[in-house]
Formats: sequence, C-alpha cells, structure tokens
Amino acid sequence: MVQSIADWSALIGCGVGVLGISTALSKSAVDNRDSLIRYLERQNKDLESSLEKERDKANDALERLNKALENPSLEKFAVDFPSQYAEILELAQSLNNLAGDFEDCQRAAEWLQTKKEIWVEKATQQVWVNHRGLLFPFFKKDSFKRDLSGYLDWAYACLSRHGGSISPKRPVSQFVPEPAFSSSKHYVEAIEYLLERNEWGDLGKKPQAYLQEMLLRLRDQLNA
Repeated sequence: MVQSIADWSALIGCGVGVLGISTALSKSAVDNRDSLIRYLERQNKDLESSLEKERDKANDALERLNKALENPSLEKFAVDFPSQYAEILELAQSLNNLAGDFEDCQRAAEWLQTKKEIWVEKATQQVWVNHRGLLFPFFKKDSFKRDLSGYLDWAYACLSRHGGSISPKRPVSQFVPEPAFSSSKHYVEAIEYLLERNEWGDLGKKPQAYLQEMLLRLRDQLNA
C-alpha cells in the first residue's frame, strides 16, 4: 500500500538521501518494466500494440516522476512522489500479470499441440460410431479428421499467437476453407466430446482454463 503524504513527508526529512533512494526505486521499476516488455516482444509480436500502450503510460509516469526528482522543492516532491511511484508500480505489476497470462496460454497451446493427433483420432472415431452412415466410406472419415485438425490449429494459433484472443485477421474459415460437411453440427459434436473427456493431464488450473475457454470459443465459432 502507498504511504500517506504525512508518512512521505517524514521520509523526505532525510533530504538528499531520499532523492537517492527514490531514484534507485524508480530505476528498478523502469528496468523491471523494460525487461518484461523485451521478453513479451520476443515471445509474441501480436502483443506489441497493447505493450506499446503500457509503455506509453509508464513513460509518461516516469517523465512526471523525473520532473519531481529534479524539482528542488521537497514539499512538492513529498506530495507528488507517492502517487507517481505507485502508478509505476501498478504498471509494472500489470506487465507481470500479462507475462504470466502469456505463459499460461503458451502451456495450453503446447498441450493442445501435443494432444492434437490423438484427440482428432478419438473424436472422429466417436462421431463416426454415432453416425456411421454419415462418415462412410472411409475417405469421408479422413476428410472429417482433416477438418477437425484444421479447427484445432485455429485454437492453437489463438492461444500461441494472440494470447487466447480471437484475431479477426485469422478467422476459422482460413484454417478450413472448404469443410467436407456443410453442416457444422458434427464438428461441434467432436469439440464437445473433447471438452467432456477432460484430458488436461498435469496442466495447471489457469492453462487448463485457457484451453477449455478456447475450445468453447471454437465451438461457438462453428455454431455461428
């Protein structure tokens, strides 16, 4: 919790020492922010827009803080510093949370990629058993597997490249431009089968939640 103005006023009594401490603290916040931004930019180019907004906010806050540090008026510094530094810490925490969410999405994406082949096989087999006339002869079954694999590739792309968001630039139809079956209900049936099986292995709660949510979004996209 940010200290009150009265608390900061008492601290300011230390004079130049406080300026040195505050400078070190602000530099630490800047370094933390910049390292997070560099990490996320390396990992996911699609997050650059949101990161740029966070960077602008942080730079603005730091600029105001630097002006306060340069201001010889300790009284004004005592008033301005707490809120400005608190803003920097809040931005750093926001970026930390963003990094954590990104890593959870990556774990969910990796699990999906690892399980995709066997999931496609199991889900296709289940739908085929339920609708033998629909998926017979076998080339129809293979076509269904190809389509389902493409739909899961869309879910993987959303998790790995877009942080669990749906990109309007990469719609489902881009991954399966010509489905073998005109009705989506059997593809939806396959997705619901995967959700019901709960094959999440040792995924943590948050990566599992991201993967489940992505499969639900895929189902909704196919139902649209």
